[in-house]
Amino acid sequence: MPLHNAIGTNPALSRMLARVAGLSDGEDGVGRLGETLTPTINPWERPEWAVLQGELLATGGIALGAPGAGLIAQIQLFNPLASRRLITARFEAGGGALAVFEIRTAAIALPLDSGIWKGCRDSRAQPDSPVGEIWYDNTAAAAVGTRRLQSPNVLASTPYREYRWWILHPGRGLAVNTGALNQALTVNFEWRERLALPGEVATTT
Repeated sequence: MPLHNAIGTNPALSRMLARVAGLSDGEDGVGRLGETLTPTINPWERPEWAVLQGELLATGGIALGAPGAGLIAQIQLFNPLASRRLITARFEAGGGALAVFEIRTAAIALPLDSGIWKGCRDSRAQPDSPVGEIWYDNTAAAAVGTRRLQSPNVLASTPYREYRWWILHPGRGLAVNTGALNQALTVNFEWRERLALPGEVATTT
């Protein structure tokens, strides 16, 4: 007779639940879920499950030296217009003797392509090439895009970690620039990307 609420054939899960219940490894494992034990499984908490959900885990970034008098350093993660994917990203930024970082969104890519400075964080990913692109500019006096956020004041050479996730639909970029001219800038992005579902991609903004 089949068990009610049977766990199935996952021995690792059975052993884990047995240990939580206070049973030793030599005793019988947990065979089913009772009404007083309700499991909460969040598949997004386990990075090794991302590939099973069609998500790609990626990282990328670049370091820029001080661009010169009157110029500003800016680095961007851009989701290409034809990607058909959503990108969810956050980042860590650092630099020289600067006070703040500015975070901007833009509908255009910065003019300079960083090349290879990106990759997947899961060796099983096929193809091993995220669609998100790393662009930069250190030849202009003003930053590109709409300013959305300004970091708190940070000490010189202290990294700023943006813990909020930013969602980029195709044709949008997330850019970080120094709050002062002629300052070095390093930005490392961490992101997830997946095919957009019907109705998820904005078309009016």
